Amino acid sequence: VVGDIGVFLASIFMRGIPYIQIPTTLLAMVDSAVGGKTGVDLKSGKNLIGTITQPKAVFIDTNFLKTLPENQIRNGLGEIIKYGVIADQKLFNFIEQNLERIFSLEEKAINYIIKRSVEIKVGVIEKDEKELGQRMILNYGHTYGHALEKLSNYTLLHGYAISIGMVIVNDIAVKKGLLKPTDAERIKNLFIKAGLPVTTMKKISKKDFKNDKKRVGDYINLVLATEIGKVKIVKEKI
Repeated sequence: VVGDIGVFLASIFMRGIPYIQIPTTLLAMVDSAVGGKTGVDLKSGKNLIGTITQPKAVFIDTNFLKTLPENQIRNGLGEIIKYGVIADQKLFNFIEQNLERIFSLEEKAINYIIKRSVEIKVGVIEKDEKELGQRMILNYGHTYGHALEKLSNYTLLHGYAISIGMVIVNDIAVKKGLLKPTDAERIKNLFIKAGLPVTTMKKISKKDFKNDKKRVGDYINLVLATEIGKVKIVKEKI
């Protein structure tokens, strides 16, 4: 939140001034501090005011993680698992096998998952900074996740919301025959092992997508996994 608001102001003050990101949460280190996106939430939807303005530098100091409650580690881990599903089965496997090391903030494990997450995100953004195509894959789980955040009046942590969102879109991918049920179950089980939610009592309807920035006319771009490490973008009528 501090990063998004600070950078948004930097991007509009005097028509834009240079800035440096120093993220202090795991979520910011692997996601919001990287890529130049800023976003401010409105009652009508998530991240509806913002800019894309790249930082001059991002300095990540993992010592900040020692100051966080465990739910903030889980919050960031939701995004890191996302990177594994969309682009890197090896990263996904590593998280599966090293959750204890990750939650104990063991240096080698933490450095690896942060570095790999940043590499994946930067690699995507270098090809598509303005989200005209490839960058959309970073929104895996986010369409439903953002709707859940809004329905919770933004009390639900982002990583928790997209965890549920990824499970929902995996079920859609299975029904479409794009994803094996065993892969969907494996992803769901990792969220459960990581202490992230996989279900919600909130009912999401198509009207919850009306202000989603990924909406194009009567359609919304959904990112669906086809296997662990690969996704595709499909248009769904809303």
